[in-house]
Amino acid sequence: DRGIELQPDYAWAIARRGETYRRMGRYDEALADFDRGIELQPDYAWAIARRGDVYQALKQYEEAESDYQRAIQLEPDNALHHNNLGEVYLKWRRLDDAKREFEKRAQMRPEDALNGYVCLGLIACYQGNIDEVRQQFEQALLIWNTAWEQQLQTPAALLENKAIALLCLGQREAALQTLKEAKVQLRREDVVDFDRYELLSSAPQIPEGLNEVVTLLQQIARDH
Repeated sequence: DRGIELQPDYAWAIARRGETYRRMGRYDEALADFDRGIELQPDYAWAIARRGDVYQALKQYEEAESDYQRAIQLEPDNALHHNNLGEVYLKWRRLDDAKREFEKRAQMRPEDALNGYVCLGLIACYQGNIDEVRQQFEQALLIWNTAWEQQLQTPAALLENKAIALLCLGQREAALQTLKEAKVQLRREDVVDFDRYELLSSAPQIPEGLNEVVTLLQQIARDH
């Protein structure tokens, strides 16, 4: 705030404060700061993408889609923008679009595309493509250590992705244990989201132990 007082048109400082508000769940204030930062610097891809994160949290998917697409235009080599756009499409149940974006993300940086592989596995599970389910989730576990080192998500989110992969590969006990580890790693900005589990519950072949995982996740959400 002191930096903004000294330089009220400093887009970087305003957008960074907006990111702090976003992590605190103060979305109106976050949007105000991101809007102002982008007004000052219209090609500020990072701020545009983070505003997309706010819109996604608010389930304003059209606005989130627009921001992520703009971020991709500005930074076409940034794989994370494709991941974020894929997340919007997944929640929006535009699964073909989601699959396209997650595939792009994985092609651009396969070594740390944990979330991309997990989401591709979820889509394959929902669509009943058993061979692809195994392929995507096994690839997710194969790169787990690299993804953990890169920390492109919070530790809890990384562990939850690992738990989903284990669950869908038939390793129920390991999935439950990993989700318990995720609970210990929860940060204030982490959001407990049931969307992916709702997708799995509608799959032709529901993973064994899904109800136990959801029950544990509900407990985690109450305690968070």
